[in-house]
Amino acid sequence: MSQPRSRSFLFSTLSLAFGLLLVSCDSPSSSSLQTDRKTSKVINLGLNDVAIMMPYETHPEMIAMAPTAAAFVPGFAIEEIRSILIDDEKIHADEQNAFGTVGDLSLEKDIVDLGAEHGTSPFRLVSIRIDPCGNSIGRLKSGEACSQEVRIVWQPMEIVEGKASTKDVNLHSIHRLDSQSFNAFITGLRALRTSSAPADEALQPHPIMSREGLKGPYFAGLVKLLTQYVGPKNLKRVAFFADTNPTFLGHWPLLAFDIEEAKVVRNPSPTLGAEEGETQKLVQRIEGAPNRLGEPFPKGDFENNLFPVISEPTATDDASMFEFAKTFLLKKYNSAVALENPTIHEPGNSDCASCHMAVMEKWQIEQELTGMGVTVPGGEYTSDHFNLTSNVKPGFSKTSLQIFSFFSTQAKISPRAVNDAALSADRLNMQR
Repeated sequence: MSQPRSRSFLFSTLSLAFGLLLVSCDSPSSSSLQTDRKTSKVINLGLNDVAIMMPYETHPEMIAMAPTAAAFVPGFAIEEIRSILIDDEKIHADEQNAFGTVGDLSLEKDIVDLGAEHGTSPFRLVSIRIDPCGNSIGRLKSGEACSQEVRIVWQPMEIVEGKASTKDVNLHSIHRLDSQSFNAFITGLRALRTSSAPADEALQPHPIMSREGLKGPYFAGLVKLLTQYVGPKNLKRVAFFADTNPTFLGHWPLLAFDIEEAKVVRNPSPTLGAEEGETQKLVQRIEGAPNRLGEPFPKGDFENNLFPVISEPTATDDASMFEFAKTFLLKKYNSAVALENPTIHEPGNSDCASCHMAVMEKWQIEQELTGMGVTVPGGEYTSDHFNLTSNVKPGFSKTSLQIFSFFSTQAKISPRAVNDAALSADRLNMQR
């Protein structure tokens, strides 16, 4: 494995190459560029323009007026979540050597009802992530055109004791727009700004909506853009995870499926392995452990899998055991860093659990390496012009799988979300 300095050089080179490909293949017309009304300069998009977190912490009153998932994710897709979980339970029951368990069955079969449209806390808009080339890594081999995506997270938000709050239930809808619609959507987002975002502005609950509140023009304009350009017509993938055993240690099933011609297509993830005696799974599950998450099952099966399968050490002396532990932890750390880097991993070449657990595992490994007296190698994704600070600190709950959504009453913005936003903003700004 290459050293951190070499990886950083490679990441920069790949990022530049992706950008050039985007400019040559998917560049919008000049009419799609919004200018700064004060200086007549083109408005550069910042992190918060391409990754939009609703400011419910400071404006819980916005929840009641926010769009619900029902207008964007058809009922048959919601029911498919229920069907997949039930089918997965049957698969586990039928397998003689099934690895792992399932959640609270009575709760799991009804988990999607926690966000029911006519319930007390329907799935509400929580965050939006915009990617001009969501398949930028895969297309280098496939030759496909860029997948221009708007990814939305929906959660059953409600107000509890005056605070925005949610259950640990997360619905993701991935919408792929054609070039005309995507360019118009980006033009509309630029038009909601009066000037470029400050270069040092970190990704956060949306700063303009935080200032303007419910009755401000940004919120109204954003809802209008979503309604006009995003919906069931361009829904291409649905993902879901939830804690289906919250009264004990927790149990989190993670699943995803495609939508083609308004029909569900179940495609087992090519990055998921299978334990001996198992069939290929549609659901990846994480069992809770005291004050943290356990390992997922089935585990991922790719180079930077966060939970590599290794042989037991043959040596028993302290020095050899120390080297074994160090090698194992460094492997996990480098995998976590790679999973947070959008020029190395995207949803098509990593498993759900590894991606969602990367930041928490990385912190744990850093503590263990430091305790062993081993230097933490670094090598994280960097930017020379964006502030890549994450609001997630080591004290954050170790049972949170969120990347860019709410965990109970807290907005969680992970390094992966920040890095994705930086790369997307760079790509879109290069297209002028």
